[in-house]
Amino acid sequence: MSRDQHPTLDHVRRFLHTLQDELPGKKLGIYSGYYWRGDMGNPDISRLELQRNPIIWDAHYFSTHVDYGSVLYERVPDSYWENAAYGGERPDILQFADKGRLRQFPKGIDVNATRVTMEDLKRWAAAP
Repeated sequence: MSRDQHPTLDHVRRFLHTLQDELPGKKLGIYSGYYWRGDMGNPDISRLELQRNPIIWDAHYFSTHVDYGSVLYERVPDSYWENAAYGGERPDILQFADKGRLRQFPKGIDVNATRVTMEDLKRWAAAP
């Protein structure tokens, strides 16, 4: 995709508002990482003008080492959680590596972590 085809904040706002209208009561999420911070200039989430704050899913890799997610997570810097990655918002979900090891995927898969409770996860996934 060429640079002039990259989404703008207005494109993201319109897309999320459409989802919000079509899926009332559902918690929306934003996954972007480097693109949001770098290419979009790290705009404040409030500029999306959503009814509720979205789940922030930050892709921020730190290692090329292949291992189990629990082992890789031990080396995730605290700053990855404290970094206001999305216009002042901290991540709810952190995708910290793309080299998670599973027997079925020996070359590695994306590995994510969250600091919320199981009840929070259930609420995020609940039907309206």
